[in-house]
Amino acid sequence: MSRFLIILACFPCAFLAACGGGGSNGSSPVCGPTFRTPNYNTETDPGSSRQNRILTWPSFPVNYSIRNQVTLLQGASSSSDLVRQAAQAWIASTNGRMRLTEIPSNRSAEISVGFAQVAQQPGAGDTLGFTSVTFDPDTLTLFEATITVNVWPGMSEAQVRQGLLSTIQHEFGHALFLNGHSEDSGDLMFFQASPSLLKPITTRDLNSLETAYCGDFNGRATRVRPKNLVTVTINCRVPSEFKWTKA
Repeated sequence: MSRFLIILACFPCAFLAACGGGGSNGSSPVCGPTFRTPNYNTETDPGSSRQNRILTWPSFPVNYSIRNQVTLLQGASSSSDLVRQAAQAWIASTNGRMRLTEIPSNRSAEISVGFAQVAQQPGAGDTLGFTSVTFDPDTLTLFEATITVNVWPGMSEAQVRQGLLSTIQHEFGHALFLNGHSEDSGDLMFFQASPSLLKPITTRDLNSLETAYCGDFNGRATRVRPKNLVTVTINCRVPSEFKWTKA
């Protein structure tokens, strides 16, 4: 996606190693950074020059809520529909094994998704959206994630149906597992992207998600909330060299 900045201090990369393992004879994958390849779990984030860090939820389903709705194109999909499409894209990539459940916004959700109105379309270096993740720095276990995506007056159909949807899907990637970015420009989780184009979830994106959870999207631990939680905010920005063209 676009260039991101990490607001709070990052910690050295650590890979989740507490998953169950497969056999060592090559008949089944062994849990670890090469569980599914190719992936970008140990790559360097081009946006921050820091090594990627993998964060994971202790169990599924993970609940998400939509904080607010905004008016987009006349007759276009609602902003809430775009959030649901983005969540479903990640669910479908795992053939339904990873479960995300929408709950009403007035209830406590683990992932909260909302929209912010800005005065004009973002220019080079401006923010498209951001995700804040709260996690245990010792176990890298996620406890909360908050996604905020910017919208602006006069958005074109491509900016809504493709760019905005792609931004939401990208932010879900951060909320689900990735504190960092892919080095490959073809991946959804690349650190830059056009605000008008939809990028699909690639094989590397899926492999990275599968590797983060060792292919197991069932319950793995009780949700005991520790006291030493850390919150990191990742800003999604338009590439510094980006120039808008007429849609």
